[in-house]
Amino acid sequence: MTEEDAWQEVRECAIASQTSPEIIIIHAKAEGLGPQSIIDRYYRAWEIRDDFPHLQSFPFGYFAATPPGFVDVRMLYQNEEPIWWVDILRTPYRINDVETFTDQRLDGAVAYLREHARELFQAARSAQLEDSDRHHIGSWVQATPLWKHLTAEAERRQDAGGRSPIVAMRQSTGG
Repeated sequence: MTEEDAWQEVRECAIASQTSPEIIIIHAKAEGLGPQSIIDRYYRAWEIRDDFPHLQSFPFGYFAATPPGFVDVRMLYQNEEPIWWVDILRTPYRINDVETFTDQRLDGAVAYLREHARELFQAARSAQLEDSDRHHIGSWVQATPLWKHLTAEAERRQDAGGRSPIVAMRQSTGG
């Protein structure tokens, strides 16, 4: 199979999962992942779901059960250590692990939450994790446990001599 054929299979997997193939491919290439790695993630998620057809949902920490392209909104409501960020490719990162969850990833996670707050709020309501519609979307996302953990981690890194611009963003928004 040529590399282009393999990327075509990624596209087909994404379409079968009702996700955006091009977003998956852009992120995979940015992470230096080949098409087979992404194909394997799709097939693993499907296999897990086939093996447990009686389960409507899986525990949050069972990351491989969700195919690439989906964000599990339960991620926003974590309160027990370790706290995880799971990217669009379904790669989990402990937010306090500076080796894998770099300042760049931390900043990207915060930017993602800001940019997708409306979609995440709607998904949280659909999943019955959020029962209010009176929240201002920006203040809602900043009130989630994940946001608080991310900003606390940014402050911890800054106090340790690192750099993370989200601390300044948090202070400027009063969050």
